[in-house]
Amino acid sequence: MHLTFSNKLKVEKYLSEISRRDAVSVEQILNLPEIVSINSNQKLNNSQKAEKTIDFLYSLRYPEITRCEQKFKKIAKTGNLKHSPYFEGADISLEFNSEGDYELRINAPEK
Repeated sequence: MHLTFSNKLKVEKYLSEISRRDAVSVEQILNLPEIVSINSNQKLNNSQKAEKTIDFLYSLRYPEITRCEQKFKKIAKTGNLKHSPYFEGADISLEFNSEGDYELRINAPEK
């Protein structure tokens, strides 16, 4: 797999942070079945392998943000719903593209 310079930096950062947090070696992370599967997949080109590897490492490094994004994507299927990057801001854009009955609940952020 060939990585661009910026992607190399991301991979190195994620590997280092995951390794320290979980007290595992970088080699152990790189030998996880998910990463081995991505890199051995003949149907993927190098850029697709890089993208999938980075996405997987991101999900390991930031599991809570990843769960929130997955829940958000499920909700967003009914229309066009966007959030600020990494849920850092309070802004959400919501646009429905089809007819139907919708319920919208807005909860105040926990403090």
